[in-house]
This record gives sequence, C-alpha cells and structure tokens, in this order.
Amino acid sequence: LQSSVRLLGIPKARLNPSKPHRRLCSKVLPKKPSRWSQAKADVHILALCMVDSTDSVIIRIVVDHPEQAEAVFTEHQFANDVVGIIALELPSEAHLKEVADILLRAEINIHYLYPFLFRPSGKCGLVLRADDQDLAGSVLQRHGITVLSQNDLAR
Repeated sequence: LQSSVRLLGIPKARLNPSKPHRRLCSKVLPKKPSRWSQAKADVHILALCMVDSTDSVIIRIVVDHPEQAEAVFTEHQFANDVVGIIALELPSEAHLKEVADILLRAEINIHYLYPFLFRPSGKCGLVLRADDQDLAGSVLQRHGITVLSQNDLAR
C-alpha cells in the first residue's frame, strides 16, 4: 500500500447547518518511518485508532481543528478524502450497550467505534461511523444520547 493521508469528514457541499458534524483524519502508513511524523501543527488529537495489517498501519484521528490538520496534510502533499463520523458523549462506559441497542433496533450498522482519549467534562466519549450518519445521529439524540458538534470538540 502507498503511504497516503485521507482527511475524513463531511464534504462542505453536504453540510447542513442544523446538524452537528465532526471530522475524522485517517492515514495509511507503510511500516517504515514516515514524513507524516515531521508535519507540525497546533492541532490536538482527541481520539485515535490504529489498525495494523501486514504491510501498513491505518491511523484514524479526530482533532480539535480539522481545517488546520487538512492544511498541514495539503502542505506536505498527503492525499485527502472526506467521510463523516458521529461524536458521542456518554455518562459512563455502561451506556455503550445502550448505544449499540438503539442502533440495532433502528437497523443501523456500526462500521467502527473507538473512544476519545480525553473528555474535559470527565464523561466518556466515542467516535462512531455508521451506515447512515444522519439517521444514526438523529436516532441517538431522540433516545437522549449526547451527539457532539465540532465546536464541542474544539479547545
């Protein structure tokens, strides 16, 4: 696999101001030192997931300022792409089952799910990618699950 970076988030043309959207940065790295580690920016990683394969590592990150991250990726000539995620805040880890049950009853598949590294409010945070992002976010909100906006994530 080639070394590339994909900035994943909601395409600007599809943004709906009434719905909170977050962005996820994802990078595929060969298993050797990378120029990505040399890129510098005032961007904080809020969530991180690494998936290992034989020849590469996929790194997914959620940052506080995705536009700044995208500018760094462009400056360093990393390829970009866009995909939406849902950022959730839960009172405790015990509510993870509730999230899964709500999405199961709504027949929405979860593509991946991983935790935030830190939430200033002291609550649990989750990054979720589902079949239908808008429907998943709406269904979870109707059941009292807090869906975070990008403004909620910015420091």
